[in-house]
This record gives sequence, C-alpha cells and structure tokens, in this order.
Amino acid sequence: MRFRERSPIAGAAKHAGMRRPALVLLACAALGLAPAGAETAGDPISGRRIAESSCAGCHAVHSHATASPEPGAPRFEVIANDPGASVAGLTGWLRASHPAMPNVMLDEQQARDVIAYLMSLGSW
Repeated sequence: MRFRERSPIAGAAKHAGMRRPALVLLACAALGLAPAGAETAGDPISGRRIAESSCAGCHAVHSHATASPEPGAPRFEVIANDPGASVAGLTGWLRASHPAMPNVMLDEQQARDVIAYLMSLGSW
C-alpha cells in the first residue's frame, strides 16, 4: 500500500510519529485478528449515523462539507478519495490508537458500517 504525500492518512501517521511500513504491518495484523464474519459488508446508512454522533465533532462527515470542525482532521470525503484508502487499510486504522485522535470505541459492526459509509463517499 502506498500513500501520496498529501494523504490525510499518511499525514496523520507522520504526525503521530509512525512510519508507513509500521502502519501497513499494523493494518495486516489487524486483519489477521478479525473474527469470523468480519468480512461482512457494513451498512453505509448506519455508518453515517455513527459518524454523525461519534466523528462529526472533529471530522466533516458529509460530502457537501467544505471543512472539518477540527482543522487537523481530514474530511471524510478526502479520506474516501485517497488512493491509499481501502477497507483493509481503514479497518487497521480504526483499530489502532492515535495520539492525534480520540480513542473512539467502535464494535466490529459499527466499524464496518463507518467504513462502508466512508467508502460510499469516494468518487471512483
């Protein structure tokens, strides 16, 4: 997996002092630990509701939003359109704690739903 220099995911990892290979290994390890059935698709409608209640304090979660409430938090649409964004990568990212992000506790289904919503914002 390769991130562009302006990638919000890569930028956050750099900000947190993580190196790209460590992030890739973390994502792979998280996928290996996924319980049976974790590959079940999420519900983007439920994911939008979860994002509105759990993520919107920092991130712009709607496609029409022009800026996030927290200047350092990327808009969901920007994350979704990043070439490095994938279900696998976002799953690993959500499971890891990050100094620049509050430790939002989502269960497996909620994480799948938020990721499904995020991916629905992609224009590719």
